[in-house]
Amino acid sequence: MIVGGAIRAEIEPFLARAWVAENADRFGDALTPPEWVWREYCLAAYEAEEIVGAAIFRVRGGVAHLKNVISAGARRSRGIGGALVGEFENRARALGCHKLTLTTYHEDQSLRFYRRHGFEIEAVLRNDAFHVDRCQMVRFLDQG
Repeated sequence: MIVGGAIRAEIEPFLARAWVAENADRFGDALTPPEWVWREYCLAAYEAEEIVGAAIFRVRGGVAHLKNVISAGARRSRGIGGALVGEFENRARALGCHKLTLTTYHEDQSLRFYRRHGFEIEAVLRNDAFHVDRCQMVRFLDQG
C-alpha cells in the first residue's frame, strides 16, 4: 500500500461509491448522498436599507450550525445579534431542525450572549485554533 496526496477530483468517484455503501449499512436506504451535504443560508439585519448585521448558518441532517454572527461595531448592544439568532432559530425550525449548534470563545462575552439565548456548553475545546479555548454550544428545539 502507498499513501500520498491527491486532488479532490481524483478521489470523488471513490468517495461517492464508498459513502453510499457506508451510509446504507448504518442508516438503511433512508438517507441519500444529497442529505449529507451542508446547505448554507445567510441572514442580514437592515437599518434604513443599510446592512448592520449578518449571520451565516448551515443545515444538515436536522442540525443547524451557526457559523457567524456579527453586528456593526457602533451598533452593538442594540439587539441586532439577538434578532439574528432569533431568525436563525425560526429558519432552522422551519427547515425541520431539531438541534442548533455553534462554536464560540470560552469564557468570553459571546459565551454569555449565547447563554442568554438558550444555548448551553456541550464541550470545551482547549487550546483550539490559534491556541484559544473555544466551546461547542447546543440548543435543542421543542418538537411540539
